[in-house]
Amino acid sequence: ADAESERERFPLLFVDQSTLTDEQKKERRKQLLLKSAEAGRARRRREKEQEEEARQAREREEQKKYEADPEAYVNELHKTRQRLQEAREKRRNANQSLDRRRNLADKRRVLQAVMGSGSSTPRAER
Repeated sequence: ADAESERERFPLLFVDQSTLTDEQKKERRKQLLLKSAEAGRARRRREKEQEEEARQAREREEQKKYEADPEAYVNELHKTRQRLQEAREKRRNANQSLDRRRNLADKRRVLQAVMGSGSSTPRAER
């Protein structure tokens, strides 16, 4: 039935191109674009439905875990949250450390430019 309706909606796509007039070829290109756009929308709709089904399955699983042992479930949530917070703090500290090093390097460059020194460490002239 789907292939049948496709033939009705996009008749020029099922005809040999060499038999078409220039006007029909333009119309065929339009039909091809419409068909691919329709296929893309259908694919996105299916993907969205699959994602929703997966989300609902995860929620059901979480609910089962909670109902089986509420205290253990809450403890696990707290542990997960703690791990995430520690990881975020570690990244933040690493970024701050990197910023400090960059600022120090920038200050050295500015000082070198102001002082006219070509090097940050004194060397014997050759």
